[in-house]
Amino acid sequence: MKLAVKVLVTTYPEAYLEKGGGEHEIHEITNALRQLSVVADLYGPESKPLKYYDTILHFSLKESGRPLLQIAKAAGKRVVLWPNIWLRGEDPCADYQSLQSQIELADYVVFRSHSEAQNLLQCVQIPTGKTAFVRTGIQAFFGEPADRDLFRTTYGVKDYILWLGLIEPVKNQLTAIKALRDISIPVLFVGGYRDKAYYDECIKAAPAHFRFLPAIPPRSELLRSALQNCAVYLETPLEPAGLSAIEAGLGGASLILSDDPWTREHFGDQVETVDPLDPASIRKSVDRLLEDRNTAKCQAWVRERYLLPEAIKELIPILRG
Repeated sequence: MKLAVKVLVTTYPEAYLEKGGGEHEIHEITNALRQLSVVADLYGPESKPLKYYDTILHFSLKESGRPLLQIAKAAGKRVVLWPNIWLRGEDPCADYQSLQSQIELADYVVFRSHSEAQNLLQCVQIPTGKTAFVRTGIQAFFGEPADRDLFRTTYGVKDYILWLGLIEPVKNQLTAIKALRDISIPVLFVGGYRDKAYYDECIKAAPAHFRFLPAIPPRSELLRSALQNCAVYLETPLEPAGLSAIEAGLGGASLILSDDPWTREHFGDQVETVDPLDPASIRKSVDRLLEDRNTAKCQAWVRERYLLPEAIKELIPILRG
């Protein structure tokens, strides 16, 4: 009988100063590992000493997380990296030395999609045999019906377009605001911010009936109610969309996402896609979905591919080594 592999789940130290979808995903993956009989602890005051664990599963390639990886490797622990990174900009490889040094500390590098792997591999080298692909996943309860009026009565709205996630330049909320500012239905942006200047710019550009709401607890009926009853779920970032898009899909929402390799890989032709930098493209798709509320949904597509814990079963042998 095989003993359960013992895994310490870590990330860069400042991650939780402003929690976003990535931090939510870390918790979901940890809980799913426990469902699959893995001893999995999140690094923190309640985790055990490093010597107790077999493997470190590290989310992110932020430079500030590198010392932790070095300590784990020096202690003889197996290191599995889950990069959760999307390189972009005029010089996407500017942090090459930091990225490559962390890759070299890893026994395995796990990607959620081929598009994310291709994005990182433009800047780093990963030895043959050290790369694996494990789908991301969400909990099945996002498909369970929620109180239809819970979110609407809590925030005093009837019909609304919903966008979940941190407000920051790479998420690209400002382009959507400019595209939709004269639309009659309110757009609700739910989440905090890391970039105060960009947040203020979004507030200034938005019409009075658009609203900026605090993050909703991730495992709540309030969140399910918000996702299941929106007229449109909109998320058009300059990087892959968050888990919220998959959760919204399972909840039955009509999705509008950025037209990029990640969206095509995860959703095929099941969702509406737009050029995230073209306000006219965003507006045209929103108008079309608002006019045709019976557009085909992607619940079955998500249910077949992205439910935890089954979605991450292939991670177990990687962690075990």
